[in-house]
Amino acid sequence: MPFKKFKKTRPAYQSIIITACIGLVLVYIITHYIDSFLGFLLTILTAASSIFIGLAIAYVVNMFMHLFEKIYFPKTTNRYLIASRRPVCITLSFISIIVVLIGILIFVVPQLTAAISALHEQLPGMLDSMRRDKGVMKFMSLMPDSVYDAVLKADADELINQVTGFLSSGIIGDTSDVSNVISTISGITVTTFFSLIFSIYLLSGKEVFINQFKRLLRVYTKPSQYKWVSKLGHILNHSFHSFVIGQFIGGVIIGVLTTLGMIIFKLPYAEVTGVLLGVTSLIPVVGSYIGALGGFILIFPVSKWQAIFFVIFAIILMQIVFNIIYPKIMGRSLRLPGVWVLASVTVFGTVGGIVGMFLGVPIVATAYQLLREDLHKREAKIK
Repeated sequence: MPFKKFKKTRPAYQSIIITACIGLVLVYIITHYIDSFLGFLLTILTAASSIFIGLAIAYVVNMFMHLFEKIYFPKTTNRYLIASRRPVCITLSFISIIVVLIGILIFVVPQLTAAISALHEQLPGMLDSMRRDKGVMKFMSLMPDSVYDAVLKADADELINQVTGFLSSGIIGDTSDVSNVISTISGITVTTFFSLIFSIYLLSGKEVFINQFKRLLRVYTKPSQYKWVSKLGHILNHSFHSFVIGQFIGGVIIGVLTTLGMIIFKLPYAEVTGVLLGVTSLIPVVGSYIGALGGFILIFPVSKWQAIFFVIFAIILMQIVFNIIYPKIMGRSLRLPGVWVLASVTVFGTVGGIVGMFLGVPIVATAYQLLREDLHKREAKIK
């Protein structure tokens, strides 16, 4: 009897032993050939960059396409209109995105460039004015020593070079050699082209790809695992969609209201500061305060009292927008407490920069919602 019992359970023991052996081999390979492994992994990720970028493009375009498909004869039975719905909606979606990008290039980029140039010119004067002003220095002496020393010893040119280097690093690589620039630009062009083609294929047959993925999950996973992965995908999609739309709407609202408010109160640099605050507000949590600091730097050399008034005005405006106007428009779709938003921005921003900030908040929001639901279920069982 014991022999029969062992014979029945032998496959389970065998799978455990095989899995353990494979795991030990992998650990040995990774630990002893870590540089080669990381190089191989980087090569794979670089080769697949067009796919990842294409997925991102398809995800953004799909937001527009979903809206157009609701408008383009949704209840028609005409087979020609039904057949043309997807190509027409994809085309309209790309045209809409191109129009938005052209509008940004025409209206936003010049103002943003003017804001950066003005900051470059005004920062040295602002630092000198702060150091000469006894009232400001007396106030700064109440701050922590690190803040006081930063203001007292800060070099404007060094700060500007650090910020410029951070913003330009990794965009076009080394520009000291013309061949490097040409190679980088041609590489970006090829990657963008293949990414666009891949995104169009995905959008054209998105239902087919989704159904194929579901079939694979249904066949190769347990019903409970399939249900959990489907739920994860749904929550993750909802979090990303809500976050992207919400940040865009919030940035536009803050930019417009900042400009109008500064015009009403007759503060200088109204249009430039409004665009700066609107663009930086796209960065979660800290972006609005970065934009407000930029506005303070612009206005301070003109009038320190107007600069202080602007900071107060910007803080009040941000509280009204994010606590009253924004929830009314978008609702509390992310359902993520502010402390976790700040934590995700800090951690993911440190790891991945601005891109990490944008990816971190929806990922943390998804994990938070799944954990909260599981916690409620377990608590219900205990009770």
